[in-house]
Amino acid sequence: MLRRLILATLITTLALSGAAAASDGRWIHVRVLEDGGEESVRVNLPLSMVANLLPLIDADEFHRGIVHIDDPDFRRLDLRGMVEELKNAPDAEFVTVKDRGDSVRVSKAGGFLLVQVDEDDGQRVRVRVPMQVADALLSGPSDQLDLVAAVRALGEHGMDGDLVTVEDGDTSVRVWIDYDEQGP
Repeated sequence: MLRRLILATLITTLALSGAAAASDGRWIHVRVLEDGGEESVRVNLPLSMVANLLPLIDADEFHRGIVHIDDPDFRRLDLRGMVEELKNAPDAEFVTVKDRGDSVRVSKAGGFLLVQVDEDDGQRVRVRVPMQVADALLSGPSDQLDLVAAVRALGEHGMDGDLVTVEDGDTSVRVWIDYDEQGP
């Protein structure tokens, strides 16, 4: 399950990496560390290369920049409407759920959708996405994530920094964008 999550994170992150800004010298970095620090995966690609690779990926539910989600619960959610409301709302913390040692927080700050998940067992997830990218991601049919549209929106936004970080016991995942071709 964790390996599938890591693969999905990698594919999504590559897709969110910026076709529209591909020529500005920025790079996408993905680092997955397992077993207490031994590096398992390290990807450093110029955004221009990602822009050319994205249409070539055809795996499982991912086809030519579109992720198909075959889950009735997902289709019943009006995520597009939710993101539209968040986009038009002022910066604030919108959802906080605490249950024993677990917590989930969804907020908006400085034009970014922020998701923070902390579990009692030490698992931690952080997601930082420009609101226009979240909006573009959900611009297709309700059972699809349009990664091509999200790529264009991210390129137009021109952000640098972390997109996703995951800490899960002996495994950590970090996905970020910057101008440094090698990254830390």
